[in-house]
Amino acid sequence: MVMTRDRVEERLAAHGYRAVRDTGDHALYEHHGDRIVVPLHSRELSPWSARVIEWSLEPRLGRGWLTEPPVEPPAETARVPALASVRLNLVVRPEPDCSAWNAFVVEEPRILTFGASLAEVKRRAADAAEAWFADTAVVDLDVHLQLDGESNRWLAQADPASPSPSPSDAVEARRQLQLLGFAAADIDDLLAWTPTVVRAQGAGSVSAPG
Repeated sequence: MVMTRDRVEERLAAHGYRAVRDTGDHALYEHHGDRIVVPLHSRELSPWSARVIEWSLEPRLGRGWLTEPPVEPPAETARVPALASVRLNLVVRPEPDCSAWNAFVVEEPRILTFGASLAEVKRRAADAAEAWFADTAVVDLDVHLQLDGESNRWLAQADPASPSPSPSDAVEARRQLQLLGFAAADIDDLLAWTPTVVRAQGAGSVSAPG
């Protein structure tokens, strides 16, 4: 079932959630302190994003709340405490067909987003974190790539720090990554990858992709 942002927003409103912050690309919905970030930058959510949004609120709204409304009203939860500053871990991983990238914060999986490219999903992740924390925290996100074994193998072979590196290794790695479905710009980012940190917009600028 294709899940649209309008459907998600409609179901959240039916359960008492209201948008307390809207950055244009993401909206933060809240109900008695319980929060969820909804990506707005695409009419249709990626399947992973829709599943995580539903799964995150199932303890409160009931199984399948996004497709079928629960019978019982939502329960109360404690409010999220305000933070002065926070450093969190962001996992970024591609869809199986490499057509899009998904991202979520390890410590709070309800901070989630997706994008068409690796660079875009990192920018959107910073925006989602800013929507979540608003003006209550300075948020730095340590970005971690989660790739399949085949992709990791080719990246390791092309690593300049690998034993006896050669230009042909990078050329072959690029060719193999293209065959795996990665876009050219994403391959550039992957081959040049170093540990990166992105900062939530509003609390500072976003660092350039690794």
